[in-house]
Amino acid sequence: MRRLLSPHRFGVAVVLVLIVVETIASGSVPRSHSGPSTKAWPGTWQGAIHGSRHYLYGIVALYIVLVALSIGVGFARTLLAGAIGERLLYDLRVRCSRTSNASPSTSSPTRRPAVS
Repeated sequence: MRRLLSPHRFGVAVVLVLIVVETIASGSVPRSHSGPSTKAWPGTWQGAIHGSRHYLYGIVALYIVLVALSIGVGFARTLLAGAIGERLLYDLRVRCSRTSNASPSTSSPTRRPAVS
């Protein structure tokens, strides 16, 4: 297993980092908008109550950036994980075909007589 994964260590590490970044980015986005008791971003309600439009525009911009970051990182993670998975499967197929071709079987295949 170690020999199979060793050429892909860097790619697997990058995928794990992308998973962590995506989780943090998607977890930072407020999910519920039920009122001032929301604990997601309590400062948002302070800006809304005091009428600070610039503060709310900043929060909206941050929200859009976090959503875009989450989407972009998810897309990159999917592509990279898929490519690494395909390369691992290819390496495994090559390794299996080498081992099966390297050791010839002792029994010869039996041929069936042709039916006339």
